[in-house]
Amino acid sequence: MTLVQTLVEAAQERPILAFVVISVIVLTVAKAASTRQEYPSLPWIGKDDSKSFASIRATLSSISNVKNWLAEGYQKVE
Repeated sequence: MTLVQTLVEAAQERPILAFVVISVIVLTVAKAASTRQEYPSLPWIGKDDSKSFASIRATLSSISNVKNWLAEGYQKVE
């Protein structure tokens, strides 16, 4: 029995495990192959670093405040 046949039989016996293993392999290869550029630190409108969970709070409140924050950000740049 070849290695390929053994792997196919294992995948047929445990399809969820096979799916997880294949997904991890694909995501690892995709991350290694990506050439994502790191961006410089930008100001984050509405984020108060003095409060706990500042990033989560800013993300959730951005749903209702995005228009105001965009206008505020454009005014600060000018």
